[in-house]
Amino acid sequence: MGDGGDLPVAQVPVRRLTVLETRAPQRLWNRGFTLFFAARSTSLLGDHMLPVVISAAMIHGGYGLSGVGYALAAHLAPFAILMIFGGVLSDRFGARRMMILSDVVRLVFQSLLALLFAVGTPELWQVLMLLALIGAGGATFQPGVASITPQIAQDVQRANATLRVSESLMSVVAPSLAGLLLTVSAPWTVFAIDAATFAVSGACLFLLRLPAARGAGAGGSTFRLDLVVG
Repeated sequence: MGDGGDLPVAQVPVRRLTVLETRAPQRLWNRGFTLFFAARSTSLLGDHMLPVVISAAMIHGGYGLSGVGYALAAHLAPFAILMIFGGVLSDRFGARRMMILSDVVRLVFQSLLALLFAVGTPELWQVLMLLALIGAGGATFQPGVASITPQIAQDVQRANATLRVSESLMSVVAPSLAGLLLTVSAPWTVFAIDAATFAVSGACLFLLRLPAARGAGAGGSTFRLDLVVG
């Protein structure tokens, strides 16, 4: 009878410890995730502002609706085509490094585009070439988002949900902000402001510190093989 009464008493502390461990909160907003969230959000702000600014700049420059179509296609086509290459490059050279490079490329070429519109009306081929380079630069940013998140957040599901909320919010806020800015300033000014978002994103990623890599790209893998697998 004494043995039977001891068993429940011995089991109670074990259950309580298990419950406490299960409910232990995991910190999301550490330094790494905060920097990454800021980089991702500002980059999305620039991405979603750009189509509105492109449309306004092309119409303001006298290119008409057909010019708007050419410009949007020149920007989006390289992004869509080169996305898979961006994924391979991120795996081989590091996602953070390629995302910083993407921000630098977009900052430089979009600043140049703003300068061309500021000093006059650029040639159509110049606009299309710069927009294609901006789109190509963006293709190396997106693939790194999924690979960096598990390295900076203990609760990956909650981190991804938070990033999705930011993505949805920026898809609404950015076009509205671009439209508001266009009512009070010229398209080249908004191009410059848009370019600055990539400078902020790149700075946040530069300050971000990730755990040491595990030797990605090892085992005799080639770029062509990675591309096929991707």
